[in-house]
Amino acid sequence: MVYTFGLDLRVARRRAALTQLDCAHLLGTDQPRISKFETGTAIPTVIELSVLYLLFDKSLGKTSEEIIASLRDELVGRLASMPDTPPTWRDRQRRFQTLAALAEKLSAIDPDDYA
Repeated sequence: MVYTFGLDLRVARRRAALTQLDCAHLLGTDQPRISKFETGTAIPTVIELSVLYLLFDKSLGKTSEEIIASLRDELVGRLASMPDTPPTWRDRQRRFQTLAALAEKLSAIDPDDYA
């Protein structure tokens, strides 16, 4: 996903005739950070994504789905190693339901759909 985003960013930036420095200035960051986005070695923050998508007249919908898909395995691993609920926690059932709903959502995601 990050690599795909980077390629899309590079194409959009070049079509707009902007340099990496131009984009960096608009984002309030430095040129090496834009380069890292384009090479897939850094992931933009939500604010940076919002500015880029505003700049290039794009939608965040597909990208947010790709980000979630790329994090799926990591989240599944974190779910498996959740800390125990304190025995006195009064919202144990609601916590369990929340985590079960997240597990169900994650199991429905196929990361290959975004490869």
